[in-house]
Amino acid sequence: ASAILAHQAARLLDEPEAWGDGGASVAQLAQRLGVTDRHVRRIFEAQFGVSPVQYLQTRCLLTAKQLLADTGLPVTQIASTHVGYVFYTDGNGFAASFPVDVGATDNVDGWIKLQGRPVTVPMYNPPGSTAVINIDHTNFIRTFDLFVLNSPAITTAHPAKLPGLLPHADAGRSLTTTEQEPIRRYALAFEVRDAVTLAALPGDQLDSVILDNSPVIVQLDLEELRANACNPLAGAANAHILYTVDHPHLRSFNVTIANNGGQVHPPPAFSGSPTTAMPSGAFVAGDFFFRGGAGGPHLSTGNGGVPVPIGADPSCAYVVTLGWQTRIWNDPGHSTPILYCK
Repeated sequence: ASAILAHQAARLLDEPEAWGDGGASVAQLAQRLGVTDRHVRRIFEAQFGVSPVQYLQTRCLLTAKQLLADTGLPVTQIASTHVGYVFYTDGNGFAASFPVDVGATDNVDGWIKLQGRPVTVPMYNPPGSTAVINIDHTNFIRTFDLFVLNSPAITTAHPAKLPGLLPHADAGRSLTTTEQEPIRRYALAFEVRDAVTLAALPGDQLDSVILDNSPVIVQLDLEELRANACNPLAGAANAHILYTVDHPHLRSFNVTIANNGGQVHPPPAFSGSPTTAMPSGAFVAGDFFFRGGAGGPHLSTGNGGVPVPIGADPSCAYVVTLGWQTRIWNDPGHSTPILYCK
């Protein structure tokens, strides 16, 4: 239900004509969906990895179909992107510079042109005065950015197959092939033309650009807690961990058990899955099919999942933590816990 609501919110944000001149806000979005502001932010960030405001700010970058490899359509919408500086002499006779941004109105036909572009700059003397400087090769220095793509807008063309959190009853099971998110590759071609004659110049193409904002599919439980979440494990020889973690671009995952004194059962160095030791795994260069693991589902005999010997552990409160990190840029890592006492 949360995933469906998040996609409904994204579709509303993708319809700027429905919001009027004032644009959309999180409060308006929540009102349209019949939920609270906080709930909208939480489910949106869980589904897409960005806030509704961030999504809205970059919505004008590109529609999903414009980057699909099989369309070959030009990129005709980008967000405001800082591409460089124009240098000039201000009204006081001092050297000055002013940032140059390109945006959606600069490339109506799919081309970004800087040569001859007029830029209004402050002159400072008299106060509040401005001047128009035309960009050419003598007064412009570029930065590193050409334009910024809105990957959430692109990837919403492929709704996630599953929400990020499996039902508790499914903890430990492996995903079927039809449930798993595939690895999607996009082709991005760069075509360059002469600014005066528009003659084609040598360009370039990125044949395999990976864009993925699908959620990591996770769940964690203990066999011993399925019938009663407050069931103490006193006297138990083993704790049976039911875990599932799956994503096409996973970097690593691990399961640990700790108490207030620190880790009691740390994972070995990427022990694999499933294993009689604490489960863990990691991406190895070239192994692009690594996507996590599962410890095995619940069994009617009560011994499904990964058994961890806890008989010698002292009486205390414990936390089992499943942690993971994707290979997606700037992913800080995430975790989910479950508690038990012994």
